[in-house]
Amino acid sequence: MLHTIKLYFPLEHYDVIEMQKRFSISYEHVNEYFDAHFSGRFNGITLSISNKGNNKWKLYMFVDVIKLLGKHDISESDYSLLKSEIKLILFALFRHYCYYDQHVLQRIDYRYDVIVPKHERDLLLHMYQKLTKSYRYQVKFLGKLDEHGEC
Repeated sequence: MLHTIKLYFPLEHYDVIEMQKRFSISYEHVNEYFDAHFSGRFNGITLSISNKGNNKWKLYMFVDVIKLLGKHDISESDYSLLKSEIKLILFALFRHYCYYDQHVLQRIDYRYDVIVPKHERDLLLHMYQKLTKSYRYQVKFLGKLDEHGEC
């Protein structure tokens, strides 16, 4: 199932200037403004705008799909709903969503829920705790052999 996605949108300079004037903020503070004014409507969104000094503006968006859509079992049929939510975010920022067609998907994280019985879970946690307590007693092998063929 889909969990999070990271994507960016190439922007035009005039849209960034217009957004800054409309919201009375600097482009560096777009995430704080978005959280303060749109967090009730769009949960799980992290935004940043960068220029990188080459006059190519980009809006980076990290989307927690579970929080945005408000459901845990995200499937392929929810793609159209996710697409419309991202377009609404772009519309809230720039008053249009034409940048959606130029988006670049950088990363997709999936999740797989597994039910582990309690006795197996307790055994796994006990083994993990045991490993963290004894990590310093392990011997590090550098892969070098002596004249007898031993490490």
